[in-house]
Amino acid sequence: MKYIITTAALVAMLSSVSFADDYDNTSVTMAAEGPAYGIELSTNDTTRKVSVYNTNGALDLGVQLLDNGTNTDYNVSVGKTIEMPLGSAESTFATVYASADAEYNWGDSYTKNEMHFTPKVGAKKIIGSLTPFGEVGYGLKSIEGDYADIDRDTPFAEVGTSVKLTNNTSLKASVLQSMNTDWKKTDRELGLKLTVQF
Repeated sequence: MKYIITTAALVAMLSSVSFADDYDNTSVTMAAEGPAYGIELSTNDTTRKVSVYNTNGALDLGVQLLDNGTNTDYNVSVGKTIEMPLGSAESTFATVYASADAEYNWGDSYTKNEMHFTPKVGAKKIIGSLTPFGEVGYGLKSIEGDYADIDRDTPFAEVGTSVKLTNNTSLKASVLQSMNTDWKKTDRELGLKLTVQF
């Protein structure tokens, strides 16, 4: 209980504080996950999100609502992650993973509906109660009327760690850097995510 109270206080404090001039955006997320489904509430400097997703399927399925006070958008997504441990069965050096997600997006922000594709690769390592990770990905998109014409959109890189607070509670802290198609920084976001499993 002490960990949950401390974490909630930390999340509340960080959600109202500007971290540093170099961080263009900050996000705070809270997720509750059961054996079959999860729900996630997230907010950053401009947008609020509500997501519902499955937690035990062969594919990752989800629906999301995004609202910035002016525009309301929606998406449905499907994805798959494959993990491969590096090292022996007795001693895993790290786990590398690759994933791919496809999203169908529509709403007030879109003149035409869009398909977004996000392949990414990363690595993580469990060290006691910490699981540091790093990953890179590339956003691709196509627009209604010509879904076969896929354009480059937003490459990104994320580093951080997840901290196991209790048997069913974890806190993830990460820095997400978005870039343009020339791989130059466009946004840097510091994020916190508290996940409780039931």
